[in-house]
Amino acid sequence: MIEPKIKQHIKLLAERFGHSLSYEGSRILLFNEINAISITSTKKERIEISYNVDQTSPQEAIEVGNETVYDPLIQLLKRAFLHPITLRNSSIIQLSDFLSEERIARKTIPELKHEWLTQQIEYKNLGGNRFEAEFFKGVVILTDDLPDAMLSNVVDVNFDDLNTFFET
Repeated sequence: MIEPKIKQHIKLLAERFGHSLSYEGSRILLFNEINAISITSTKKERIEISYNVDQTSPQEAIEVGNETVYDPLIQLLKRAFLHPITLRNSSIIQLSDFLSEERIARKTIPELKHEWLTQQIEYKNLGGNRFEAEFFKGVVILTDDLPDAMLSNVVDVNFDDLNTFFET
């Protein structure tokens, strides 16, 4: 069974990248005019993602761990045309990587906190040079601009933790 937190993140990613979401039993289905993606739990802490590569071939299937599901999923959701994706073998981007690597974070994170508290914003591009970050409905979507670099991640925002980071 896919963890509830991961299901919630998948739902947010689908919405952020313009995909419809439905459920078929324990399977999560994401689709738009290009993609047809199926996500299901295969065994403890493993997830299978099936997706269309072209119009005529059967779906391609990949298996990933719970902690690495976001990288291939974001690759798929961002596709502008059908093509196979490449599984990357690297460490996962953490919010601390973005905060320490990207100088812009010292400006955008406090702005985000203020806008979240005063205006209840749902989206903000947090910028970045190598690490790109977007805030969307309570999570930060982190991607690495370099090919074959760190794995994408989705992180719940906790502004108290962020304040602690900036105090150090």
